[in-house]
Amino acid sequence: MFAHATAEDGIRSAMLAARARGQRRTHLRNEGEKRALLLAELVGGLALSPLVVLGSPCSRPERVRVKCLERLAVECGPRIERVVIESRGPGLDRNDRRVLAAVGARWGYALPYEFPIGRDEPVLWAADIVASSVFRALRHDINDLLAALGDMTVADIDGV
Repeated sequence: MFAHATAEDGIRSAMLAARARGQRRTHLRNEGEKRALLLAELVGGLALSPLVVLGSPCSRPERVRVKCLERLAVECGPRIERVVIESRGPGLDRNDRRVLAAVGARWGYALPYEFPIGRDEPVLWAADIVASSVFRALRHDINDLLAALGDMTVADIDGV
């Protein structure tokens, strides 16, 4: 998702305030349909522009991840100031760095990126809500979630 740097504090505040009692982070994983819809509406009202890159499941999930990251970087274009991706651990982050470095090299500049731990960066919680909402909507045909998110760009990389 795209968010201007000046909007990050507002997004963080909204995500922190949206935590249910006892929750360390806001996430749809264990949320029921009603709360999921409320969280999707919250994210839909924030100052961000969701971009979802869809890849088909396959026997090589890292290949799909590479293609999704490449497409995400292409969709973002050289206008982005930085890329923030939830850390998946040192080894997998290293793979993601290679992909982002290659895309940056194609553009002729170093693409700035960082890999914070998801539970420590509430802006990533909004991205999780977008991704989980799209997954639920496609998997369970819950179109209310997509409507709640509002306008978003969806890029499909089928055939990976």
